[in-house]
Amino acid sequence: MNLENLFNKAKAGDEEAEKELFSKLLVRFKLIAYHILRNKEAAEDAAHDAIVNVLRTYRELEVHTSFIAWAQTIIRRQALKYIEKRKREQRINQEIGQGMNPERHYISSPLLERQILNCLRKLSAKDKRYARVLNLKHLGFAYEEICERLGTNHNNVYVLLHRARKALADCLDKGEGK
Repeated sequence: MNLENLFNKAKAGDEEAEKELFSKLLVRFKLIAYHILRNKEAAEDAAHDAIVNVLRTYRELEVHTSFIAWAQTIIRRQALKYIEKRKREQRINQEIGQGMNPERHYISSPLLERQILNCLRKLSAKDKRYARVLNLKHLGFAYEEICERLGTNHNNVYVLLHRARKALADCLDKGEGK
């Protein structure tokens, strides 16, 4: 039985079809993830995470093209998240290996650090999203991850980052962080 038919039966409540659908999807997801990641363990992790995402949402899904195309988009995005995570971890490990503290490598003096922290506190009091978006970006999260964590879209994240950076720069320029 093909995956589209299994999807329709599983969505209608057939538990056997659901089991078969997800066992076949897991095999397919592992292959796709391995093709992208070239790492067996990471591919398995990405495949399992993608299966969980599909399992959570497939019953409410209104398919306009095909279930398989939708599901494969999920695994590709999950694999790309793993690549971003790996890059971020490598960058942090490289910074640590060079004797740098990845949390503090942008700040060159204790006075500037204190001013920035005071301005961030003021920003947080004004709008907590400003401090949060700056913190997430500073920690190296990709825009897609920031969107997920803040529960918003790319445009709003760009606007929040722009406004937060401007407010931080204004605070520092005015000397309010002292």
